[in-house]
Amino acid sequence: CFAHGKVRPEPARPELRSITVKLYEFAPIRRPTLLRAEAQTDKIFRDAGILVKWTHCSTDSELHPACLDALARDEIALRIVTYRPLLPERPIRLRLGLAWKLDGARGNGFATVYYNLAVQVASTRHLPLSVVLGHIIAHEIGHVLLPHPGHSPEGIMRAQFGEYEWQLARLQRLRFTPKQAEVLRRFVGGFDRGSAMAAPQSAAIP
Repeated sequence: CFAHGKVRPEPARPELRSITVKLYEFAPIRRPTLLRAEAQTDKIFRDAGILVKWTHCSTDSELHPACLDALARDEIALRIVTYRPLLPERPIRLRLGLAWKLDGARGNGFATVYYNLAVQVASTRHLPLSVVLGHIIAHEIGHVLLPHPGHSPEGIMRAQFGEYEWQLARLQRLRFTPKQAEVLRRFVGGFDRGSAMAAPQSAAIP
């Protein structure tokens, strides 16, 4: 049985800071897969204390007036595209995505995720495509929000994901480190954000 006693009030949870992601689809991704991928990204950022708000922008921007506006503070334009190399690739690690800060002081910028390379990873690693996409999206958005260089020895911001990282992703345990989560909570909303522009960053296929 349960002992009776004084009920301790739960500590107040801090209000989540939020970012807005304007999503542009230029790849043949199925809507259920996309929504599940967004849910993966949502969970990763929520565990760090950040709420992700999604705006779906089609190629016909007249259908989405908000997508015509310039990027405001803490807004990221995310493209999901098909990777098509201009020249034959050498046997190097292909990049799963790319990110670029627009204004480091305002926390906005651009992120690109290569859909067909995510499909390749999902196939070779025997993972749901939504899991792979959701984690790549979180990684690239992390580059926009975190200070340069952004990569870390462990967690979602590792430069290269290997078998260990993808297994953590499968278990929904690949996350920002506690230090990165702290930085994100300070930076999102304009607090303590550096203004230095960062070079493009990306994640790689192992």
